[in-house]
Amino acid sequence: MQYLNEWLYLVTTSGALACHDVSEAAIQAAKEGRLPRVRDLKAPPVGASPSPTTLETTTDASQGVMLECFREGGRLRMHVLSAGYNSNLRVQFPHNIREEHGRYLVDAVQLAAHGDFYRVHGDIKKLV
Repeated sequence: MQYLNEWLYLVTTSGALACHDVSEAAIQAAKEGRLPRVRDLKAPPVGASPSPTTLETTTDASQGVMLECFREGGRLRMHVLSAGYNSNLRVQFPHNIREEHGRYLVDAVQLAAHGDFYRVHGDIKKLV
């Protein structure tokens, strides 16, 4: 469960993702019986889009936050290289696209609520 800017994100054990507006206005509307329209979205069928491991590449590291993948014990980990971030904190990043010594450019990283790791936000590009 994650609370972000008046939106509550939930992931169930079966893999369902839910997003709820928990703003004061939405709570008041619900109390008055005005409920939002429910939208049920499905992922596209397998093969309908590029492979999840296919990343756009870039050579321009001037826009975004630079990350690097490194091996720690038997695991591949991520940390931020860009100035202004704590490079000792790990980054939550898709495991299936991690490559040891690989560098990536993301739109943004945000400190988790607990303050002990970063989350990637926006597009991910491989730096070449």
